[in-house]
Amino acid sequence: MHSEVSSGKKMYGAIVKKQRKDKRDMTQQELADLVGVSRELIQEIEYGKAALKEETRQKLSQTLEMPILALFPQDIDSFPKLLEERFTFEIHCVDFFTKAHNEEVRNEISSIHKLYKNSINNKDANSRSLADRMLHTKITFANDVPKRDAVFLQQVAYIGFFELWIPHLEIAYFNERQKTSYSYHEELFCACLEGNSKKIKAALKTHLAASLKDVNTIRNSAFISLNKG
Repeated sequence: MHSEVSSGKKMYGAIVKKQRKDKRDMTQQELADLVGVSRELIQEIEYGKAALKEETRQKLSQTLEMPILALFPQDIDSFPKLLEERFTFEIHCVDFFTKAHNEEVRNEISSIHKLYKNSINNKDANSRSLADRMLHTKITFANDVPKRDAVFLQQVAYIGFFELWIPHLEIAYFNERQKTSYSYHEELFCACLEGNSKKIKAALKTHLAASLKDVNTIRNSAFISLNKG
């Protein structure tokens, strides 16, 4: 049940602790009783030392009223490799995407772009994530290979993982990250609308570099909740 401290487990524990104390105002023992585990395990979870069974994650999720806790912790140390594999695959798909590029594709990309811009203006995180996934999916689905399904699942996992930690990022970093994200997504949208293979690949490489920076920031625990006692 117990294992070494990892960045992913440490952050998961910080979220559990924050939800327990700030949102539900309960002790470790009270949470343990509701989940059906020992207080020692709750303590281990909050210290980032516990490898949790699916059943325990589900009960924590329900008790703390935070659905995404059912899916984590994931070890963030695996994300750089996964991201590089994902973007390598997307870049490989670009030539297939541009070869199939036509007015219908441009109209679809244009509709996704409109959704993305509206989500930014309305500060709608769900619509922004949807538009992001739709754009990347449009690129990868141009190449009909089995790996695209695995890449899609990795993309969803990464977006879900990152958005879990957004509320706990330092405000200055979060504000700067939003500007950067908008910039490279606009670059990617414009390149896809143009159907320019070289520009799309360059935009995807910029996107990858920004995502790797995000992972590094999260790994280094630049979180308000982790700095509190």
